[in-house]
Amino acid sequence: MQYKELGGTGVQVSTIAFGCGPTAGMIVKGTPEERRRGVSRALDLGVNLFDTASIYGAGASETHLGETLQELKARPVIGSKVALELPDLDDVKGNTIQSVEDSLKRLQVETIDLIQLHNRVGLERAERSDMGVGAQLTVDDVLAPGGVLDAFHVLQQQGKVRYFGFTAYGGLLSCVYQLIDSGQFHSINGLYNIINPSAVRPAADVDRDFGQVFDRSAKLGMGIIVIRVLAAGLLAGAGADPAAERVREVLANHDTTPVEGAVRYVLSNPIVATSVIGFSEVEHIEEACAAEEKGPLPADVLAELEAVVPAA
Repeated sequence: MQYKELGGTGVQVSTIAFGCGPTAGMIVKGTPEERRRGVSRALDLGVNLFDTASIYGAGASETHLGETLQELKARPVIGSKVALELPDLDDVKGNTIQSVEDSLKRLQVETIDLIQLHNRVGLERAERSDMGVGAQLTVDDVLAPGGVLDAFHVLQQQGKVRYFGFTAYGGLLSCVYQLIDSGQFHSINGLYNIINPSAVRPAADVDRDFGQVFDRSAKLGMGIIVIRVLAAGLLAGAGADPAAERVREVLANHDTTPVEGAVRYVLSNPIVATSVIGFSEVEHIEEACAAEEKGPLPADVLAELEAVVPAA
């Protein structure tokens, strides 16, 4: 397993991170024995970053992860997230602090290594953003006095969090840029994969343009955390997608499985610190880590894959 520094934090994270969201289900829906086996195997393979959130399984993800790590007597790097709802915006700072304190109890730790804002940002408050969880916040809700950032600083001073970041998977790009350009965050979390590389480079015919948010963030020294490596399963054949089909053909011609190709493609980009992958079975953990061990894809394969989704 390779490790990279998460931005300028000094924290070394495994390039494969264990996603504890409800979609893959091992942490939220698995039995205690399945969770122990999965987490133990991941740790044995060198995975040291576990990514959860207060909203995953209505808190069950944090609770189950905390219980499992206690049983294994393990203390890896833990990342969690705050998702505020519309009523919480009456006291953004206070409710952000309360959310993190509740997460600490569920995780059974005194400090969360990386706390991230899960909400998306837009021009005005709304019950929901265009995608993602929680209410839509404004930039002022995050950066202005009494906002999320103020809460994160208080929590950091109290030793309850070490570093903080935010999610850029959705929201209004101009507002996301303002959060990045503030220089106040240590990391950014967002989508990047073979069929939608727009968080890094201009790309034609993508379902959503993420406006090179990763490239912009990396230039400011932020840690880059990738999600949706498999494009919600499309690259592995879940659902019909012409670009995904072409990608699988390219990879097959090079005797590479879709999972291996997807993982190695993302980790071929030197600005990526880690890639969060959700696991439902131990075999999935082993497959992702085996792909990571093979390192970046060869230049000719990368060129063929890049040609599937050309520059805009």
